[in-house]
Amino acid sequence: MNIKTFIRSVSCRKLGRLVMLSGIKVGQTAFASDVGPLELACRPAVRSPLLAWSMKLACLVFLGLALSFVARASDPLPAARKSGGVGWAGRVGVPGGIPNRTTIYANLPAGATASSIQSALDSCPSNQVVQLAAGTYTLSSKLRINRSGVTLRGAGMKKTILDISNASGSGGGVQIGTDDWYNEWTSPNSSLHRNWTGGYAQGSTVITVSDVSGLSVGKIILMDQNNDQDTSVVSDTNPDGPYVNLEYTSVAHPNFGYDRAQTQVNMVTAINGNNVTLSEPVYMPNWNAANNPQIWWFSAYSNPPWKFSGVEDLKIVTSHNDQEGVTFRYTYACWAKNVWVSGGGAHDAYFFPLLSLRTEIRHCLLDPEGHQSIDDYGIRTIAASGILVEDNIGNGCGTMIMDNGVSGSVYAYNYMTNLQTQSGQMTAGIYSHGGFPNMNLYEGNYAPKWDRNSQWNGSAYETCFRNRLVGDDETPISTVQNEPVEINATNRHHSVIGNVLGITGTHTVYEVTNCPQNETTRIYYLGLRSQGDCGSPFDPATYTTLIRAGNWDAATRGIVSNGYTPSDLPNSYYLTSKPAYFGNLNWPPVDPSNPTYSSSRTNIPAAYRFIFGVDPPGASNLPAPPSNLRVVSP
Repeated sequence: MNIKTFIRSVSCRKLGRLVMLSGIKVGQTAFASDVGPLELACRPAVRSPLLAWSMKLACLVFLGLALSFVARASDPLPAARKSGGVGWAGRVGVPGGIPNRTTIYANLPAGATASSIQSALDSCPSNQVVQLAAGTYTLSSKLRINRSGVTLRGAGMKKTILDISNASGSGGGVQIGTDDWYNEWTSPNSSLHRNWTGGYAQGSTVITVSDVSGLSVGKIILMDQNNDQDTSVVSDTNPDGPYVNLEYTSVAHPNFGYDRAQTQVNMVTAINGNNVTLSEPVYMPNWNAANNPQIWWFSAYSNPPWKFSGVEDLKIVTSHNDQEGVTFRYTYACWAKNVWVSGGGAHDAYFFPLLSLRTEIRHCLLDPEGHQSIDDYGIRTIAASGILVEDNIGNGCGTMIMDNGVSGSVYAYNYMTNLQTQSGQMTAGIYSHGGFPNMNLYEGNYAPKWDRNSQWNGSAYETCFRNRLVGDDETPISTVQNEPVEINATNRHHSVIGNVLGITGTHTVYEVTNCPQNETTRIYYLGLRSQGDCGSPFDPATYTTLIRAGNWDAATRGIVSNGYTPSDLPNSYYLTSKPAYFGNLNWPPVDPSNPTYSSSRTNIPAAYRFIFGVDPPGASNLPAPPSNLRVVSP
């Protein structure tokens, strides 16, 4: 909005919690685009009683103006903290929704071999289905979908079982796309990195680049820039390492990329001279010429990405050791729906979008059936944007959401339980652990903790909204770091709004900004290094750029409003109305003015399904069986 307000050191003793500018300290300049809750407590630095009284009066006038200004904009989340400056609605998941295809290209019986299924996938025409009958398929190799518009569908997640536990090769049960990215990730081709010279504004869909030779419509690109000290601060010498490999890459630091941590995946839709039109808007507000922004792409992928292909209605059983379930590589608008993955393994993922745009993972189950390890990763990402992870169950799968290197995405209405596998540090459930996630929304989830980690990079402009964050797991064996919200040093500009936090009688301390203190009783752990590292200094920017508004917490046993009421909170930051799959359940499911209902578990469809085995009463618009089927011979 370009409205500046300057707060001078003239205030009125203790006026209680007042509206303020998001994390802006006295004497700093703040913008209306970043308005949030603050406390003002200043003293006149003068000795004259008359002058001091005058300054106090001026302060009261200023505070009245500030309060009236915020009242006109009741949403506590500023536009600059919303994807593209507007929000996530219509910008995540498969555009138009996952298609329900009805034309069956091949109908394969139970026991069909990997080669026969692969042959059908390789020849399946666009917008058709390879259908697997109920039964078990013992596969000697993983399946690949290297075509656009292909659906691999079973008869149900408990009826069609793909057993890849003895399959050769790596990469998991079903892979959409190919692994041609790897060589240029570990040895980047500098000739394909082009300067991004214009169109930096948040929300822009047209950018200008220095050279478009070799660039073509339909190609997936990556956008990045040098780190800045406000948002993507991380040292090139990596004092908090060793920095994890493969999370990103750059010409200067192949396979690591920690000098250009902020990234966004996009797709070219038009080229006019040096102006490039993109499928997705510029998510973040801090792109600028001073940080040498660039775009780049892979020469190995000469064709557009694989589009609109998906996996549905089946179960994948892995060896629980170095095998992933469903992977996405260089894809656009691909999906997994109603898929049960029983597997993973240490540092491997049940679902794994990489170099992917607008992926959707919906109504799935992550359950290793007793074979989990503490380092299992449920839904892991590397260089992914615009993804939607909605209405899924994670049971005993370790960290369900490992949101590394992801941007402009939504994780919503997912249920996480029994994640803890051994005593010690609590398994978070929602955990950033590298790759600089940015501008993501986490809404309506039931999880032990929302954790913005600093061990292998920070994150920025993340929004935690209307979640039930318990601060414990159903398996009560964690002994440290039981806080519902952890935001470490080098994590900046985050927003925690409208959540229900902690357990009454257990969490009795509101916040901790030094350590080690209150590892099992605190609500917030802010501004320090990860995993209880007390040797590093407190990062004040983590604290001062944090917006908190309208959260209920167990320590205060009430709502800490910071100037907002529950009626100021929107129902959702990405949905315009109640989803049909909620059926008769209340929506929104998490309401800080009703912490009892918010904590009931069965308030979200995924938890209802986990407990009762069916979707909620009245639910519709669920993954439906196709109608008017016809078989087309291969």
